[in-house]
Amino acid sequence: MKSFLVVSIVVCSLLFLASCTSAIQDDLTTHDDESISIIYEDEAITNTSYNEIRTTHVSGDSMEYMYIDELASRATYILLVEILDERVEWIDHGVPPSSRYEIFTVNRLSVLDVFKGETEIGNIMEVRQRGGQLGNEKVINSNQIVLPIGDDLVLFLFCMGIDNRPAHLLNPTQSVYRFVASNADDRIRSTNHELESLTDRNNLTLTFDDLTQFSETYMYYNQNTH
Repeated sequence: MKSFLVVSIVVCSLLFLASCTSAIQDDLTTHDDESISIIYEDEAITNTSYNEIRTTHVSGDSMEYMYIDELASRATYILLVEILDERVEWIDHGVPPSSRYEIFTVNRLSVLDVFKGETEIGNIMEVRQRGGQLGNEKVINSNQIVLPIGDDLVLFLFCMGIDNRPAHLLNPTQSVYRFVASNADDRIRSTNHELESLTDRNNLTLTFDDLTQFSETYMYYNQNTH
């Protein structure tokens, strides 16, 4: 009788230990699975956040000019330039002492001729326009004009002269005109030949006669005010 009781106690003890061991293993297995799941979820969120492009749409409020002479009078520079290259960067365009950083596309320009402004042929200048992409930050500017690299263009630029910041187009749709090679011969035959605007939204026309007048007017003014 005593032997049966001892055996029963041993069997019960073994069953209890087996149950506890099984429960502990089940708990460990469940915990490990949850940990792995959390790790994968965190990686998925991080990857999604890293690859997602955050897009901002902007538009400028540039003044629209009724006459080409009016545009010229407000410009700091009227230049014939060659577009050298393009980059995108953060630029502070706030008015000191405040700062306001935004994404800009910047083009380097080689000056080929000067119709207004204090610069010289051969100088390298820069022009900026809001818009472009850096990392996962993208800014789309509805008024941005693509300045084709290698093209010769006549630009109407405005420059505030703060901290050597790049100039900007006085009015993006009205300030860019293509100067093609054939224009040189056309200028000899007809000074009223119109230069091509880079956008069909431009209501102004620019001729070689206009450029000659700007050169005579503003270069004479510069020479007599220094």
